Amino acid sequence: MIDDQIADIIARQLNGTATPQDLAELQQWLDADASHRHEYEQMQLIWDKGATMHDTPTFDTIAAWNKVDTGIRQKEQQQPAMVFPLKRLAVAVVFLGVVFGGWYLWNRTQNNTQTIIAAEGNTPVTLPDGTQVTLRKGSSIGYDKDFAGTFRKVQLKGEAFFEVEPMEKKPFLISTDYSTIKVLGTSFLVHSTDLGDEVIVSTGRVSFAGKQKEAPQVILSAGQKAVLTGNDLQQAAVSDSNFLSWKTGLLNFSNTPLMEALEEIADYYGIEISVAPAIQSEALKMHLTAKFDKQPLTEVLEEVKLFTGLETSTEVNKIIFHKK
Repeated sequence: MIDDQIADIIARQLNGTATPQDLAELQQWLDADASHRHEYEQMQLIWDKGATMHDTPTFDTIAAWNKVDTGIRQKEQQQPAMVFPLKRLAVAVVFLGVVFGGWYLWNRTQNNTQTIIAAEGNTPVTLPDGTQVTLRKGSSIGYDKDFAGTFRKVQLKGEAFFEVEPMEKKPFLISTDYSTIKVLGTSFLVHSTDLGDEVIVSTGRVSFAGKQKEAPQVILSAGQKAVLTGNDLQQAAVSDSNFLSWKTGLLNFSNTPLMEALEEIADYYGIEISVAPAIQSEALKMHLTAKFDKQPLTEVLEEVKLFTGLETSTEVNKIIFHKK
């Protein structure tokens, strides 16, 4: 059973308010027992199902808790001896409301929808129309099992590469928290974060638009990308050859600025990498030419040190480059 502290952290992680300390504690809990990950995935599944049912009345957890908590605090002042029972009862009431509401939404749609979570690693997915999707670890996708209706619509959280099966009379739609991407048949990357969305097109053409009222829209062709932050949509040519490194396992640097290369290495291996303040100005002048193919992080770091003449030290989940 998930204890109250972990349940609170999971709730913050799912609604995007978790702190780095929360995420570290959650990861430690997930790694401690295989059953923990299963419990987490069940909570995430219920959360995702609730988020996709926009036309269904939802249980307002925050409002409910605030209302109950206010009553508790008033009771605490009057009857200190009852604090613990009242707290436990209030948590139970709110929790049951959330679970029942989530179960109802999930049970309504479970026969028609499919949700896949890439919990353990990058996950290949074949959609009902033959479209191939590669989900990056930690991402999830939801879709109708039969793609009934006018559109082939999927809901994405996180990052994924799509190779869409052409169907001219049935456009393919990707919906994120912030945008809608519409295609007929093409291959492209979608990266959705708490701050906004990024789309990078490999082949074909993609329509990319924000969900806000009067949001801008762009048509992207192969070799182009766009980044949406709030209501600001910026379009540019693709200059990063490693945007699919998480999928291919390849990192290729050709006279790449060192700071940029370290950022891409950090993203691929999921670790923080920085340069000591004393050599920041020197590091900004350095470049890296190297190619890595699914190599362990230790080997990559050794090659970077060989090219730059720098050394590394390790702190908790952090690597720092510095002078010898």
